[in-house]
Amino acid sequence: MNHRDRILAAIRHQPLDRPATDIWATPEVWDKLLAHFDVEDRLAVYDKLGIDGIMGIAPPYVGPKLSIDPAWPAGFTKDAWGMGYQAQ
Repeated sequence: MNHRDRILAAIRHQPLDRPATDIWATPEVWDKLLAHFDVEDRLAVYDKLGIDGIMGIAPPYVGPKLSIDPAWPAGFTKDAWGMGYQAQ
């Protein structure tokens, strides 16, 4: 089963040879993975780790305006899930 077949089977709730995988990492973790595998792009890391899904496609947020807590330090923002983070 290749990466595409595995992702499609997972979406369709069909049997898999193994769980489909994805990776979400901070810029610092990506830097360490690139150095560890001695590669220059993230796709090479996906290949080295056997990652199936390359996500990152998301619809734009169209809900109510997100309020920022005035107690947060400068540069912090809030996402659609209400999670605060420092914008990069």
